[in-house]
Amino acid sequence: MGEAVSETKRVIDLTVRMAQRSISSEFKGTALGRLWSFINPLATIAVYALIFGVVFRGEADKGVNSGLSSFALWIGVGVIAWNFMSSGIQRGMDSLCRQLRPADEGLLPAPGPHLLLRSRSGLRFRL
Repeated sequence: MGEAVSETKRVIDLTVRMAQRSISSEFKGTALGRLWSFINPLATIAVYALIFGVVFRGEADKGVNSGLSSFALWIGVGVIAWNFMSSGIQRGMDSLCRQLRPADEGLLPAPGPHLLLRSRSGLRFRL
């Protein structure tokens, strides 16, 4: 039992250190650092709310349960959801491309019969 607890603590510590390294390397070289991850979506929400809410007079329907009709809040939820989905899909595709690259270079044997697709940008995908 004690061995399982120590192994769990080791894995949690490793995960935290890897997450910290990933976050610090992601914003290395930017003037605002980690603050940029908050400023960028807020600026996007502000610009969209200004353009679509004020210039084009966009309105959000009144919420059934909340009663809120704030267009900025409505567009903010959409931007946050879009950023979450977009970054998840992008990181997933990057991971797949990194995993396929050694097999394409002949360093790893191919897992079996596959279909090789090549996109217009030159990326190769195995199915």
